[in-house]
Amino acid sequence: MLAIYVIGCIATPLQLGFGRLLIAGIFSVVHRIIQMSSRGVIRFRIWRLGHLLHDHFAEDPRSVTVPLEGAMTASFAQAGAPALACQVVPFRYVINSLEAAAVQLCEKVPLQAEEYDRVKSESEFRGGLALPLGVLLGLLAAPISPFLLPVAAAVSVGLIFQSHQLRQQSRRLLAMCLQLGYARSPLLDGFLAAVKRMRLPEDASAGTWSAALAVAATNLGDWELQTQIMDEFYPGLAAEEPKNVLDFLDFLMINDPDGVWVAVEGLRKYGRKVSDTYPTEPTPVA
Repeated sequence: MLAIYVIGCIATPLQLGFGRLLIAGIFSVVHRIIQMSSRGVIRFRIWRLGHLLHDHFAEDPRSVTVPLEGAMTASFAQAGAPALACQVVPFRYVINSLEAAAVQLCEKVPLQAEEYDRVKSESEFRGGLALPLGVLLGLLAAPISPFLLPVAAAVSVGLIFQSHQLRQQSRRLLAMCLQLGYARSPLLDGFLAAVKRMRLPEDASAGTWSAALAVAATNLGDWELQTQIMDEFYPGLAAEEPKNVLDFLDFLMINDPDGVWVAVEGLRKYGRKVSDTYPTEPTPVA
C-alpha cells in the first residue's frame, strides 16, 4: 500500500508535466506557422488557422495577459514608475505568484475563490488522468485491433487539452481579480517594496527602473527571474530610446558592478550601441 502511495505521488506531477510539455510543443509549432506566414512562406488560410489556434495552446492567452498588463501598469504607476517599466517583468511569474496566494480571494470574493478552486481541481484531475487512462485504453484496444490505438491516444490528448483549457480559465480568473483589486501579487508587492528602498529619483527612466528590478530580483535570491528581466529589456525597452541603455548600465555599475559585463554582452547581441567604457568581461578575482 505504501509503495502504491509513493508511486502515485511521483507519477501525478510527472503526468501533469508531460501534458504541459505536449501543449508547449503544439504551441511552438503554431508559433512557427505564424512566423513563417509573416515571411510569406505559407498560404493565407494556414496563417489564419495558426492565429486561431495560438490562444488555445498558449500558456497565457490574451484574455490573461491583457488584464494582467493593466493591473501591472496601475501598480507601477502608483509606485511612480514609468508606464513601460512593467514590460520587463514576465507575466508568468506574476500569475504564478498569484496562484500561490489565491487564498486572498476567500476574504474578498468567496464565490470567485470557490470557482477558482473548482476549475483548478478539474484541470489537475483531467491532467492526472489523461496518461494512465490512455495507457489502459491502449492495452485493452491492442488485442482487439491495432487500429483502435489512435482512439486511445485521442482520448488521452483530449483530456490533456481539456486540462490546459481549464488551467487557462483559472489563470484568467486570477488575472481579472488582480486587475479589479480583489487580490495582490506577492511578487509585484515585493519588487516594488525593494525598489522603493533604493530611493530612485522621481524622474527615473524606464531603463533605470528595469535595472532596479533586476537588482531587486538578485537581492531577493531569484537569479532566474533576474535573467528573465534582463532578457526582456534587451529587445524591448532598450530599443525604445538610447537613454534607456545608458541608464540601465549606469545603475548596474553602481549597484551590481560584477554583473555589468553580462548586460553589455546581452545588449550587443541585440545590436544595441554600448560605450567601450563599460566592462566586457568578469572582474578578475584577486
